[in-house]
Amino acid sequence: MSSPPDFNLEVTRGEAGGAGTIAVSGEVDGAGAPALLEAFHALASGDKVRSVTLDLSRVEFIDSAGLRALIEMQHEADWQEVTLDVVPAPEAVTRLLEVAGVAQRLRLVGDGPRRPVELEFLERTDAEYTPDPLAPSRARSTVRELLGDALEQSVLSSVVLMTSELVTNAVRHSEASESSSAVGLRVVQFQDCIRVEVDDPGPGFEPSTQTLEQAPVPGPDQGGRGLFVVDRSAQRWGVRRLENDRGPRFSVWFEIESP
Repeated sequence: MSSPPDFNLEVTRGEAGGAGTIAVSGEVDGAGAPALLEAFHALASGDKVRSVTLDLSRVEFIDSAGLRALIEMQHEADWQEVTLDVVPAPEAVTRLLEVAGVAQRLRLVGDGPRRPVELEFLERTDAEYTPDPLAPSRARSTVRELLGDALEQSVLSSVVLMTSELVTNAVRHSEASESSSAVGLRVVQFQDCIRVEVDDPGPGFEPSTQTLEQAPVPGPDQGGRGLFVVDRSAQRWGVRRLENDRGPRFSVWFEIESP
């Protein structure tokens, strides 16, 4: 598929482990979106960079295919643990991203200092639960106790809901796994956001943009309703695989901004 004549990409590759930049100009539609995704994939996975800057400052138009491409890029960045900084598009295009709910999922940056890849946290709490029907309730109590005085009620309710849904999914995955290890919960408080991470011994999944954006509710093989809720409520979210004293784990995390 060829790109439209008024669509252009300029890719700058940093040294391995460094940073890369993708500057986009013109109109990002169904013809140009695949090229944008391909360029990002080459940077994020091929060159193993730690961060990528996506410069949209010269974008004049973006359609639904371009919006889906941006969401998929953010999901891949989370999966690869690569920081994706987005230089905002002109006001009219940025307003479109906001109305579509896409801008809220991206790390929009200005001309000032950018947020570091690794933030210094203020407090971190780890808990684990037996994978039984009471685990979601125990996790909700933990979150309320930890964050009840730190968050507005509406924000706290959202964090509690997302945590409960992810723990419910983790219990189901634990029951289906050969391992009987506990469901893990980590709550990290940063200066400007809260990060919650839930892990289990299940096989895990890879986030699917098509599933999240087109299906009313994702199926069980894509993380169930919990992932649907997180995708629509959190500012950022992702998945990762890790190894700890309980063995191989699959983790789903989300971040939500806090006052």
